[in-house]
Amino acid sequence: MGLMGFGQRWRKWIHACLSSTCIYILINGSPTKDFSLQKGVRQGDPLSPYLFIMVAEGLNHLTKTVAANNRFAEIQIGWGDINFHKSCVYGLGVSKVETEDMAEWLGYVAGTLPIIYLGLPISSSMNKSKAWDPVFEKFEGLRRRFFWSGSSDVSTMAWIKWDSCLRPQDFGGLDIAPLALKDRALIAKWWWRFKHENGSLWVSIIKSIYGEEGGLSASLPCPSNRLSSTWAGILKVGKNIHNLDRAFANSFTKRIVDGSGREEWAWSWGKDGLFTVSRITDILVLADLVNQNSTATTLHNSFVPLKVELFIWRARLKRLPTRVELDKRGMDLGMWNLGPFTNMSINESFMGEGYSFTSAMDKLLWQATEWVTWYMILKSRNATTFSKAKSTSAMVFKEIQIKSFKWLSNKI
Repeated sequence: MGLMGFGQRWRKWIHACLSSTCIYILINGSPTKDFSLQKGVRQGDPLSPYLFIMVAEGLNHLTKTVAANNRFAEIQIGWGDINFHKSCVYGLGVSKVETEDMAEWLGYVAGTLPIIYLGLPISSSMNKSKAWDPVFEKFEGLRRRFFWSGSSDVSTMAWIKWDSCLRPQDFGGLDIAPLALKDRALIAKWWWRFKHENGSLWVSIIKSIYGEEGGLSASLPCPSNRLSSTWAGILKVGKNIHNLDRAFANSFTKRIVDGSGREEWAWSWGKDGLFTVSRITDILVLADLVNQNSTATTLHNSFVPLKVELFIWRARLKRLPTRVELDKRGMDLGMWNLGPFTNMSINESFMGEGYSFTSAMDKLLWQATEWVTWYMILKSRNATTFSKAKSTSAMVFKEIQIKSFKWLSNKI
């Protein structure tokens, strides 16, 4: 990767991904202890296609070097090492007839695109954004399964639509954001880098090809009519971003630095004039929700752990595993005794409204205490029902005291 021009930081990241992975194997159905991989990647690893591309790029460079030195010899194929039943010939940029003729000459079967290779789709139009939609859908599915089950391999009951989870907190969601919008936000960052890294080599190359503004300005079009697919994609993403009818290209302004007279670029949509991927992601998400009404704002309390906040979020949406909600989903609870907390209306719990407090801090502390109370009650009920643990009201009350003191004292 170093010979191909990748920076040291990027190579360290890739090395960390490869060297920090731990796996285990099953022996007679029982898992062994975790151990680290010494080399290579796991089957289905998302890095596999990129490693394949790098090897193919090295082979391409070697082939061009050999061809330039007239050192090509007759190509010989070891037919005995090829499994014809698992091999296909695919054509890129050639007609179907040419692909079939080549397959017949080699003794293979002519395949058709798109195909799935190492878990990712491969087609003749991978430079088009629609070709990557299945990838985003697959990874969104992994995130959805992990969110509800704690594992990307196990599917469990999804209590709330994933689209609702992805919404901002002002729209009743968890502010996760879809991967497709995060991808657009990362691409948009190249606009900021072009403005901010004025002295770098890659910016100089872009300017030499596409003009001083690189095609980013609508008032100063590119002198070249032929854009590379990569740079054209970056320009397209930025020009399709708007915030309150203001174009993304107009969000960059110049400012004087500390009265020194030196100018630098600032981003008017960001805090302190700095571009952040999270901020542009929020703008993209809100643009998709511009015609939708906010149903219930997701409550936030910094004094409690995230798991308690998620519990309250589900409670307000009436998506807790109570008997009523489980019955609605066709769950047979005849054998389960859900205990004395079954009929309690957690969904109508006091959220800190309707009472007067001397300060906002007092309200948050009261709210946090009540959230912890409801959380520990339901947790105790589940432990009693499904794990056969013994629990009394005094034990639950003591646990509420301990958790409330521990979580709140860590924040105050």
